Amino acid sequence: FQGNLSGSINKKASFFVDFSDRHQDEQALIRATVLDSNFLPTPLTQNVPTPTSRLSISPRIDYQLGSNVTLQARYTWTRVTSDNSGVGGFNLATQGINNATTTQSAQLTETWMVNARAVNESRFQYTRSANSQNSIDNVPTISVSGYFTGGAATQGPQYTNQGSHELQNFTSLTRGIHLVKFGARLRATREADYNNSNFNGMFFFQSLSAYSATLQGVQQNLPWPQILANGGGAFQYLVVAGNPLLHVNQVDVAPFVQDDWRIIPSVTLSLGLRYEAQTNIHDKGNFAPRVGLAWGLGGGQGRLRQPKTVIRAGFGLFYDRFALAQVLNAERFDGLVQQRYVVQNPQFFIGNIPALSQIALGQPVTTWGIDPGLVPPRIIQSAIGVDHQLPKNITLSFNYTDSRGVHELRTVNINAPLPGTYPGNPVYPMGKASPLYQYESSGLFKQNQFTVNINARLNARYSMFGFYSLGHAHSNTDGVNTFPANTYDLSTEWSRAQFDVRHRVLMGGSLTAPFGIRLNPMVLFASAAPFNIVVGQDLNGDTIANDRP
Repeated sequence: FQGNLSGSINKKASFFVDFSDRHQDEQALIRATVLDSNFLPTPLTQNVPTPTSRLSISPRIDYQLGSNVTLQARYTWTRVTSDNSGVGGFNLATQGINNATTTQSAQLTETWMVNARAVNESRFQYTRSANSQNSIDNVPTISVSGYFTGGAATQGPQYTNQGSHELQNFTSLTRGIHLVKFGARLRATREADYNNSNFNGMFFFQSLSAYSATLQGVQQNLPWPQILANGGGAFQYLVVAGNPLLHVNQVDVAPFVQDDWRIIPSVTLSLGLRYEAQTNIHDKGNFAPRVGLAWGLGGGQGRLRQPKTVIRAGFGLFYDRFALAQVLNAERFDGLVQQRYVVQNPQFFIGNIPALSQIALGQPVTTWGIDPGLVPPRIIQSAIGVDHQLPKNITLSFNYTDSRGVHELRTVNINAPLPGTYPGNPVYPMGKASPLYQYESSGLFKQNQFTVNINARLNARYSMFGFYSLGHAHSNTDGVNTFPANTYDLSTEWSRAQFDVRHRVLMGGSLTAPFGIRLNPMVLFASAAPFNIVVGQDLNGDTIANDRP
């Protein structure tokens, strides 16, 4: 349900109120293999309700301060809830997490018509969000690679409160055949995060038979040497302890300047330069040049006659920010705030888990860090396209884009055992077996994409659109949470990227029916995404069970 109200307060002010209340009743499909009461493998297919709801209210006031100054104030309140998040696939119903997020945003925008050739706009926004998560149970998590993940979710009650201030100022100047734009954005974010992930402990099994042998051995009260001899026992136990509450903050700034130069009536050249910098990393020299060209053909070149065909080309350098979430993780797992213990081949299971003080005794602590040489990921992008106006209000567009990503993020255990030394006599670069997961910017990706768009406004009641994309993308990382299978040989990581969907087709439209009813049919087709085959074991001692056959 959605709607809006509007009206005038006086000759200088008007108000608008948008509101919506949306509920979705969906289900997640579980397709896993578990053990029955006789400890035999049995397939499990189950639908679990995953309802979501969203309520939003957004009032706005526009006020004319003078003949040249307009002020706009907006407030938005949104609450989103969802149940059983994380369930589906191999994740059983006990993995469900209930989420509730409340977001409040206050915006103030001032537009100043300096004169006929200059406009200045200032924007301020304050956003505050509060997210809470609750899991169903607090028993240890059990993961059997390729079969199921059960027990409780890896987290208990959690919350995240974030406040963000953002200030922007833009100026547009018209000087003859030049339209110059310049400005800057300053953003500061502070976050309080209460995170107790893995405080409940997590067991990893390399096979369903190992899990079955463990359950049977525990039921029969067999000693652990006998359980291990029967093929039982987890290959890894993970548990976290310490202070779950942490505060972090981050500031970034981005000034820019751009000149749209109308060389001749049919040709416009755009030149731009942007600079970006942020706290929490050492790199600060991030200049991003941009250049674009638009050439209109046919249809006349006067101010009131639009060209039938427009050829566009562009080149630019674009940066991604190093997210606050990774800063939070690195500060949390510094070995002091929280301690992360990874026990290889534990000789215990649910019911006889030793006290944390015993587990920590002599056990290496896993820490996280940020590579001192880390730089923001950047995409070097080139594009060329043609827009053509057909009869009957139909527009057809062809575009080809080449993207090259450098300094892409990944995570590496830089203290993994040296090649050939594990499992017999592992040799660690830092002298002791303490995993150090480090965020690095050593990844690459390459993508080529050809797209065709068609838009047709056939009449006042009916319009349609279509989209086709042919893509090809390779990379050696799928983002900051990607670990290489082999720390010391990254060449084996170059393959189809996670987002390499070869074909996409989208068709849709809008039909206005009687009584003001609007119908919006839409159909999407897409090729399957690539997948990674792993054996679910840690064969090289880097504590990550992502090794390939």
